Amino acid sequence: MKNFQLVVLLTTALASCTQAQQPEPPPPPPAPDITIDKGIFDVFQGNSHRAVEGFTILRKADGDTQIRGEATLALPGEHEGSDTWTFYPDLRYGGRGVKGYDLRAKYPTGPGETHVRFDGATCTWAFVGPNAQKVGPVTVNLPLDGIILDKRIISHYAIFGLQPLGPGEHSRMSLDPDTARVAEVRVSEPVPARIETPLGNLLCTRLLVTIGSFGVNLWFDPDGFLLRVEIPHYGISAVRRGTSGFPGLRKPDEAHVGPAGEEFQIQDGRSLIAGSFSHPAGNGPFNSVIILGDAGPQDRNGNPLGGTLLWNHYRAWSEAIVDAGSACISIDDSGSGNSIAGREDETISDSVNHARALLAWAREQKCLKGGKVGVIGHGEGALLALQLAVNGDVDFAVLIGAHGQTIDRIFLDQMGAEMVRQGVPDDVRHDQLAEASELQKLWEDTKIDVWKPPQVPEKFALQGAPRDWFRDMMRFDPVKLAAQLKTPVLVMHGDGDMQIARSNFDMLSKALADGKKDATCQLYKGLDHFLMPAITGDAGDSADPDRKVDPTALKDLGKWVKAR
Repeated sequence: MKNFQLVVLLTTALASCTQAQQPEPPPPPPAPDITIDKGIFDVFQGNSHRAVEGFTILRKADGDTQIRGEATLALPGEHEGSDTWTFYPDLRYGGRGVKGYDLRAKYPTGPGETHVRFDGATCTWAFVGPNAQKVGPVTVNLPLDGIILDKRIISHYAIFGLQPLGPGEHSRMSLDPDTARVAEVRVSEPVPARIETPLGNLLCTRLLVTIGSFGVNLWFDPDGFLLRVEIPHYGISAVRRGTSGFPGLRKPDEAHVGPAGEEFQIQDGRSLIAGSFSHPAGNGPFNSVIILGDAGPQDRNGNPLGGTLLWNHYRAWSEAIVDAGSACISIDDSGSGNSIAGREDETISDSVNHARALLAWAREQKCLKGGKVGVIGHGEGALLALQLAVNGDVDFAVLIGAHGQTIDRIFLDQMGAEMVRQGVPDDVRHDQLAEASELQKLWEDTKIDVWKPPQVPEKFALQGAPRDWFRDMMRFDPVKLAAQLKTPVLVMHGDGDMQIARSNFDMLSKALADGKKDATCQLYKGLDHFLMPAITGDAGDSADPDRKVDPTALKDLGKWVKAR
């Protein structure tokens, strides 16, 4: 045993002498960066080509991920090239989230820069503008797994394909380098999807990403590469070159006409009202409803003016009502579709008069004589429905996503909730809400003859246009109207409604119960303002192109109208 130990010691000593005599080997060369993805996106607004965005995504030797690129944005201007903006983004992500972000920019008036640095708990943000103006540095808190989400640069969304959320995880905190605000980004479950191409349909996966009312759809191929981006609220889509996807926005839907129906137009004063009249086969008599839409303008299908978002919820309601055996009248709002507004400053009282003209027209239709005539009011339209029911103009009313308080409180609640979701600091939010409340009081002040200083503060001098509309809206208190109802009413509300919060349903239901009214109040779990399934719980869910109205809610609606 002793001899063995001696041999080991001698061998070790000899090896040490040999190593000491030989030069140190050179360090191994650094591992090369690995290109994960590289491509170019063409960005469209409608069918107009607005930008080209090239990007490269690298896996660095130390395991970090880097996204860098060049985006050239061309806006229409008086002189060619006068409104061309070029961005050079460079992002760095570690295993736990963002490390740094740099953005150099060439604006029409000069260069600019944005810089973000992450130290593990906070981000320091600074901006230098094209005219040497400086903002920051500003320090904000950001979790370790936080992300940078610059909505100006489409290719940055590719990070959701590179760093998928963990099991059961549907949100991340993000820093918006435009505002230095931190807000929660919510991500839907991936769903199977397809992209139209000249050679057929390309199968892929789609995600919905939302921050408050902002929503963006992302399409990835089976290997996780980003193929397409759509931001419906802005009418923007981006298509990766080589995928041959349908460029621009989705094709507009057709107006709905039922199994036996017709297009119609009626004149009410100087206004022309156009819509669709759908009813079951046969001579009737049928019960009928007129859909009175939410704040718009929107067409008879419920889609906003311009066709960038195709919700089609009114179309679905109409089809359900006709399928259940009743008739439905859906209209284009004043100034949208084929309807022509009598004047630009129409108020809710004008809308009540338009509805009365429609009701008179409906009662003259042969297949409706002998049936009951009612209205469906959605959101702001529910105020019209309540007023018509109180006036005795209708036999019944349906209220969907209805207000439970006056418009001043609705606006302040919506404004406050959206600022919370956008990461606006508490002190800023409180100041802005106080200023909005001050402006509302000025709108209501009948002592102000002319909207200009000194009768109004200088800061509000350009904000007097909504005054007449706001005053008129304030006359419609849903709780007071509910106390005067004499007709049956169905109240339908989704508990996931982020536009008109569930508390409004509670207030309206209580008023109807206290007044012992003939009311059926239905609260639907997991549905939003359109009676569609909530996805991330944000108002930005409206950007999802595949949502449909809940079939149970549709069945309840059709059955209740038929039973009147």
